[in-house]
Amino acid sequence: MRTLLAALLLLAAPGAASAGPAVALRLGYGASSGDASKGTPMSDVAVAEIPIQLDLLWRFGEHVSAGAYYAYGFGRISSGVASRCDALGASCSVWTMRAGAFFHYAFPEVSERFVPWVGAGMGWEWARDSVSSPLGSTRHDLSGWELLSLEGGADWSASRKLRIGPYAGIRWTEYKRLDGYSIVNQTFHSWTGFGLRGTYDL
Repeated sequence: MRTLLAALLLLAAPGAASAGPAVALRLGYGASSGDASKGTPMSDVAVAEIPIQLDLLWRFGEHVSAGAYYAYGFGRISSGVASRCDALGASCSVWTMRAGAFFHYAFPEVSERFVPWVGAGMGWEWARDSVSSPLGSTRHDLSGWELLSLEGGADWSASRKLRIGPYAGIRWTEYKRLDGYSIVNQTFHSWTGFGLRGTYDL
């Protein structure tokens, strides 16, 4: 009887109950800065994005979680690029894509229902701009290391398994390749963004 009672108490402990897999979905907005390569500002590639991100994570307890992410961003071109495209009678578009791994640390001591968290990660980023006109179509593919991403947010417990809350972050990337070839004049650019995340414990 004592053994059974001890087992029940262990399962009811906060750390044990919170451990396990979870999935998260994000919707946000990000703005770029810096250069895609030396002499080519990021505004010539994508001035902003609306990313949709899927996180697959494992919660090791109340504080620590880690996992992998995949994000697809609907990019926005600058007004200058849009004007040049209109002048040529062309349709121009851009998208971004990211994949990598992350680590999060939560602070459940602050509140039972409102839990702040911070995180860091790294991965790989892709960007593709496309131009379609009566004269033909072209596209350019960029890719490189997402060297570091830093973010923070807060989760509100909507139910026993569902948490919803805002987040904000910044990431730094260095494009390494353009259309399959190594970029000679490599440099850094950054994305600063915010959004809403919903997390569900499986």
